[in-house]
Amino acid sequence: MILNGTVKYFEELFWKQLTWVHELDETEWPADVPADPADPLWEYCFHGERYFMYCATPLHENRNSRHFPFMMLAITPRWVLQRFIEKNELAGKIKTHIRKRLIQYDSLPPHFNLNEYGNADNHEWKQYFLHDKDTALPQCPFQHSKGRRG
Repeated sequence: MILNGTVKYFEELFWKQLTWVHELDETEWPADVPADPADPLWEYCFHGERYFMYCATPLHENRNSRHFPFMMLAITPRWVLQRFIEKNELAGKIKTHIRKRLIQYDSLPPHFNLNEYGNADNHEWKQYFLHDKDTALPQCPFQHSKGRRG
């Protein structure tokens, strides 16, 4: 059952969930992870671990790659992605293959916010929840807990 029939509803719920989970975290935000999501090296953390977040919803229609029968959060530890990236040649081939498949699978071209961690023009949070059209939020809705470094 869908409580509200918009992708925006799921987007707001997604960011609220990340904030709620962050508020439950008893571990300090890692000192080497920027506190500001506007920093290209910012990423979501929980219990001292860095994560790449991915959200899919039942209302994504143009981006089949972000469609799932229920709201789904896929959570990948950063260390998994770092090991993947370390294999430069193989990682490059796989990324190229994934982009080609996105072009075939989605009704829209790959979202303009898809980028690589560490690039000066990259912001991880922009990739966590992609809109079902070629739009994006102007700033990160994630709310850090009051009085915490996170």
